[in-house]
Amino acid sequence: MNNFILFTLILFTANLRAQSIWNDTISLGYPRARITDMIVDNDTIIVYGTGFNNAIEYKQGLIIAKLDSSGNVLQNKILLDSLGDKLAVDESWGKIIKTKDGGYAATAAPFSRNSSLLIKWSQNLDIEFIKEYSDSVNLSNFNYKPIEVSGGYFLYGSIQLPDLISVGIIKYVDKAGNVIWERQFPYAPHGTRVMDMAQIKDSIFVFVTTETLTPFSQFTVQSGRSGIYYINIEGEIISSWKSEAEPEIGYLRKVIPVGENDVITYGVEPQDVINGTIRIVQPTLARYTSSFQTEWINHFGLAHPLDWLLTLRDFIQTSDNNYLGVGRTIDGHGWVYKFSPEGDSIWGRNFPTPFPDYYPYGGRLYGAGLLSSGNIVAGGIAENGQTEFCWIIKLTNDGCMDTLFCQTSSMIEIPEIATGKTLNVFPNPANESLTITYEKEIIEGHLRLSDMYGRIAGEATFTGNMTTVAVGHFAPGVYSLEIYSGNTFVQRTKVVISH
Repeated sequence: MNNFILFTLILFTANLRAQSIWNDTISLGYPRARITDMIVDNDTIIVYGTGFNNAIEYKQGLIIAKLDSSGNVLQNKILLDSLGDKLAVDESWGKIIKTKDGGYAATAAPFSRNSSLLIKWSQNLDIEFIKEYSDSVNLSNFNYKPIEVSGGYFLYGSIQLPDLISVGIIKYVDKAGNVIWERQFPYAPHGTRVMDMAQIKDSIFVFVTTETLTPFSQFTVQSGRSGIYYINIEGEIISSWKSEAEPEIGYLRKVIPVGENDVITYGVEPQDVINGTIRIVQPTLARYTSSFQTEWINHFGLAHPLDWLLTLRDFIQTSDNNYLGVGRTIDGHGWVYKFSPEGDSIWGRNFPTPFPDYYPYGGRLYGAGLLSSGNIVAGGIAENGQTEFCWIIKLTNDGCMDTLFCQTSSMIEIPEIATGKTLNVFPNPANESLTITYEKEIIEGHLRLSDMYGRIAGEATFTGNMTTVAVGHFAPGVYSLEIYSGNTFVQRTKVVISH
C-alpha cells in the first residue's frame, strides 16, 4: 500500500493547480439550461442550447451566451417562439457557427410545427433574421446543420418522407435565408442521411453519408454502407465513392478536411452482432485522398452497441496541427481524444462530471474550441440525478486538467472488457478503508483510484477475490475506482470518501 501514500502526496500537491484549467458546471441565467454546441471566437466561448425563460411562464426557448476564457458569463440571451411553440435543438441537428461578418448562425426547430429554423445573430447577439422552412408533406423536416458558403449558407441533414424512408438533403440559402436551390440524395433503398459536411476550397465541398441497404426489422440488424461525395456550389456531384456493406471505415459520422484535398473520416465500424439484433461497433478514423485512395485506417476506443451514446461529436484542429475529438464514454464521462494527421493516437482522456455522477448517463461533451493560449475548451451536459447542468471543461494541449500533474492514457492498446456486474465495494461512502470483492478469483489484479479530474490518486496490485484498501489518508471527495485482471477491464465504479 506504499503506492497509495506516494500518490496521495502527489494528489495534495496537484491541488495547487493553476486556476486557468478547470472542470465545472456553469449557470447561464435561465432555468434548466443545457448546452448542445459550443465554439470559440477570439478567446470568447460561445455556447448554444435550450432553456426556460423564467420560473413563472416557463417557456422553452433557445439560449445563446458568451463566456470569457475562465468560464464567466459575459452575455446571455434567450429566443422564444413568436407563435408560442417550444423551440428545440439536439446534438445531431442543433449547431452554431461563426459567420464571416463577425456574427453567428444556427439551426433549430419548433417543437410542434414540422419545420426547421435558421437563426442569424449579430456579434452583440442581436437577432438579424429568423427564417422558417415549412413542410406540410414530409414526416420530419428539421434535421439540419449549417455551414457558411459564398453568398449564404448550406443547410445539410435529412428529412423523413411519408413512407418513413429518410433521404439526405442540402439547401443552399442566401444571406437572408432565402432558398436558392435544394437537393435530395436518396442513394440507398432504405434511407440516406447526410451526416456531416465541410468546405474543401472556395467552391468545392465534401459531405459524408450513412446509407441503409435493408429494411428495418425488430428481429434483425439493418445492413448499411457509407458514402463520400464532393459537390460544387450548385450542388452538382463532382466525384463520389460508396463503401461496401458493413464497411471497415464504419458508418460515417464526421468529415475533416486535411492537406490540399484529403479528408479524415470518423465513423463506427460494425464488428459483431449479439442475439441477431444488437450491432457492436468500434470508433474508427480513416484518411482518404480526393481520388478515394485509403492512406490509413485506425480503430480505437472500446467496442459498444450502435445505439449507445458512446461517440465523438465534434472535432477541431489543435495548436500543434494535430486533431482532437470530444464526446462521451461508456461510463458517462466526457471523452477527449487526440490524434495526428497520420492516424497515430496521441492521448485519450476521460473526464468525470464535477459532482457524484451516480446517474448512469453522467456527462456528454458536444462541442470544442481552441484558445489563443493553445488550451482547449469543451462544453456539453452534466447530469446529477435526473437534473442537467451546463458543463464546461478546460485543459491543456497535452490533455492535462492540471498544470502541475498530468496523467494521460494511451488509446493504442485497448483492454478487453469483462461483462457482468460482479464487483462489490463497501462501505460506500468509506471512512478508513474500502473492501472490494469479486465473484471470481483474480490472478493479476490491479486497482486504480482517480479523482474527479482524472488524476491517479492511488494504485495497488492484489490476487484472489477480495482486497482491502486503506483510504483514511485520502482527501474527502468522489473517486473513480477501476479494477483490472491482467489486461481485462473488470469494472469501474464511483467511491465516496468522507471523514
